[in-house]
Amino acid sequence: MQQEALAEIYPNPTNNTVCVVLPNEAEATEMELVNMSGQVVAAKTFSGKSSWIEMGDLPKGMYMLRIRNAEICLTRKVLRE
Repeated sequence: MQQEALAEIYPNPTNNTVCVVLPNEAEATEMELVNMSGQVVAAKTFSGKSSWIEMGDLPKGMYMLRIRNAEICLTRKVLRE
């Protein structure tokens, strides 16, 4: 199974909030939102199966969302409209 299939990320594109749903509960999942210059513009750690990250204050454009925990390490593109 590809790692991209291990997490559901929606809506994408988004105007404001991006939700992340993992297939299993996790004690510590780290999320980082990185702009195209490589700067981390938002970060969050959560426990459980799902969380969200706020993008409403960020400029429109493409971002990379990094998700890491004991089972998953993946990066997905997210478009802020």
